[in-house]
Amino acid sequence: MTAPEPPKKPRELAAMTPERRRAIARLGGQAVQAQGKGHTFTREEAAAAGRKGARAAQAKGVASLFTGEEARAAGRRGGLDRWEGRPAATRPRAGRRPGGREAS
Repeated sequence: MTAPEPPKKPRELAAMTPERRRAIARLGGQAVQAQGKGHTFTREEAAAAGRKGARAAQAKGVASLFTGEEARAAGRRGGLDRWEGRPAATRPRAGRRPGGREAS
């Protein structure tokens, strides 16, 4: 009869704390940006990705059935919630995006 194998311990990333994993991921992101190889979506690429995701969700039958106006209202609420509790000087003014650009 053979002896039972001891239970396997997690290795590599599985053995790390979530904080340590985040720190490693952050370093990787910083290195990529420093090399100039990081990718930033253009407005068109982001829109295309959103359409692709929406089509996939509709095909699966899990898409939300918002109208365009309902979706805009939800986005506005989410944006406003993001700034909740911050000092007034750091909040964007109505009609302006963070970073000082005019809302389109």
